[in-house]
Amino acid sequence: MTEAKKNAYKRAYTELNEIFKIMSEDELNKIPSIFIDNVQKEMDNDYEFELDKDKELLEQDLMTETKALIVQMYVRFLASEGENELWQKYDKYCISEIEKQRREKYNPDNLFKNKPKWSIEEQAQTENTAMIKYEKETFIDKIKRFFSDFIRKIN
Repeated sequence: MTEAKKNAYKRAYTELNEIFKIMSEDELNKIPSIFIDNVQKEMDNDYEFELDKDKELLEQDLMTETKALIVQMYVRFLASEGENELWQKYDKYCISEIEKQRREKYNPDNLFKNKPKWSIEEQAQTENTAMIKYEKETFIDKIKRFFSDFIRKIN
């Protein structure tokens, strides 16, 4: 995980801790204390966040990471069995939609459909470009060149 993501989650833990403060005692008792302790241990103490008392929880200006933590906390600790089934179906639906989008984006059949066509000018320019062939110098040719250069220097 990158440092930026770690810092984002630390701020999200701070926001989640503020949500703990407005939760009822009944709801807090359903959440394991180790989870709450972990949130309080991992939160960013330098990040200041206050919930708007005039707004409902869904209307708050929360980070995406905080919203994800709230959903996970709700599903794991607060939701009833019927709601858990609904969330599991919703998760499967979301995952299938993400996979469908990836399939459309990276479909191997469509990879070369939008391949740019060369213009006639580019084709003509390519055809007129001559290729130069360089032959590799053999060991014997190197020896001949060495002696011929040596003899020229002496004369």
